[in-house]
Amino acid sequence: MLDSQDPFAMLGVERRFDLDLKVLEKTHRELSRALHPDKFAQAWNLGPSDHREYSVREVLQLLGEQWTPPAIDYLDNPLPEARALALDSSKARHRLGWQSPWETKRVIAETAAWYRNYYDNPDSARQFTLAQINALRTELAATP
Repeated sequence: MLDSQDPFAMLGVERRFDLDLKVLEKTHRELSRALHPDKFAQAWNLGPSDHREYSVREVLQLLGEQWTPPAIDYLDNPLPEARALALDSSKARHRLGWQSPWETKRVIAETAAWYRNYYDNPDSARQFTLAQINALRTELAATP
């Protein structure tokens, strides 16, 4: 319905000019309410597809598999807020139908690749970023 440039089709009404204005106004109001930018202009977490929490140590270890890790001294008793990292994508899943084709390991690998590329060749950051976005878009399109 919204893919059309035809205003009659967009509003779901017959193609004629003697329309019931009350019905037309009601339909327009409902459509405006459903598509209002305020409904979508907000922060969204588009996280990976696995829904488990990762400890900070696990994230750093996964990152270290992709990129030479710096020397890190881990605390025996980490601070309470540092025990686990989780990206809550439930709002995006429920309201936008978001389903990432990438799991956390892939997200970390892509993030490490971006930083590695940036530090090796900062001038290519835009091109590299667009290539990663296109790869994600291709995989999103293939996700059932």
